[in-house]
Amino acid sequence: MCHAPKGVSAGVRSVCPLKDGSIVAVGYGYLDRATYDPSEGIALSLVGQTVRIRGRNLNHEVRPSARLFEGIVRHKVAWVREADHREGMNAAEGETVVDSIVCE
Repeated sequence: MCHAPKGVSAGVRSVCPLKDGSIVAVGYGYLDRATYDPSEGIALSLVGQTVRIRGRNLNHEVRPSARLFEGIVRHKVAWVREADHREGMNAAEGETVVDSIVCE
């Protein structure tokens, strides 16, 4: 997870590189609704599509006042990427790991 610089416009796109090499760019200005369910992950409702982020510890505090879900809602996350298998297996307990990003 990487945070956008302070003061970045809400119209900026969040970029999501996927394990297969493809990239999805989502306009923050179109974020209508965001939900977090520990068993289902993060669902972002945008005009015409839903982006689902699944993984572990998606709302865990990674450093003081920094959580993936809260960062997305506050338009502070510049990009989210899927962890490869090795990263997922080697992640420390409590570390945020994104297993999949799916656009529906």
